[in-house]
Amino acid sequence: MLDAWRCGMKNPSPRLRLFACIGLAVAFTPACASDQKRAPTAEEVRDGEALPPAPPVPAEPASTSSPTAPTVPDAAVPVAPPPAPAALPAQEPLTEAQIAKVSELVNAAEVEQAKLAQTKAKAPAVKNFAAMMAKHHGEALREQAKLVKRLHITSDDSVTSAKLKTDADATLATLKKADAATFDAAYVKSQIDGHQKALDLLDAQLIPSAKTPEVSDALRQARAIVAQHLSDAKALQTSP
Repeated sequence: MLDAWRCGMKNPSPRLRLFACIGLAVAFTPACASDQKRAPTAEEVRDGEALPPAPPVPAEPASTSSPTAPTVPDAAVPVAPPPAPAALPAQEPLTEAQIAKVSELVNAAEVEQAKLAQTKAKAPAVKNFAAMMAKHHGEALREQAKLVKRLHITSDDSVTSAKLKTDADATLATLKKADAATFDAAYVKSQIDGHQKALDLLDAQLIPSAKTPEVSDALRQARAIVAQHLSDAKALQTSP
């Protein structure tokens, strides 16, 4: 009753009623609990009976950026470097005189092997091929002799010519030991190997080393003939 009388006094001043209710609310929280929960009306606010509710404080939006550790780029996976290509053997630079010696040895070896084949070969196709080799390489020897005489070139030895001489002697010795049953196949194989080596030699050493236009032209013409001989020898090997 005392709570109701104090909170409902007849014509007390609005400020007094406000203080009274606030004090009672502190001392007797259950008795004025309904007043705390009820929002004040507009008339109460106008008459000074209640203070307007404080405007709601807008909640701060949650930060979308949270502190993170600085981005560290992925460590590059170490990649082993590709192996260095094997070094090609250095080609011996040749003078015009040394080129003449190499060319002379190649043609002379072909003529010598061809003459042996003409006496030992059994197959007519192999005999005919050997005759062509003797003729073409014999002509090449004679044309070279004219060229070096006109250019005043004297053939000279080199490491390349020495190796060619050793290989040619070994091939000829092998062919001489071959019997009648195996000679044709051995001769044709030696022609394929020999002309392939001559072609490689022309491309890698002889033509690049030539300084005189006449020598360079002669070597290029010889290359075309050697390439044709190689093709003919391969066809002979596969023929029945």
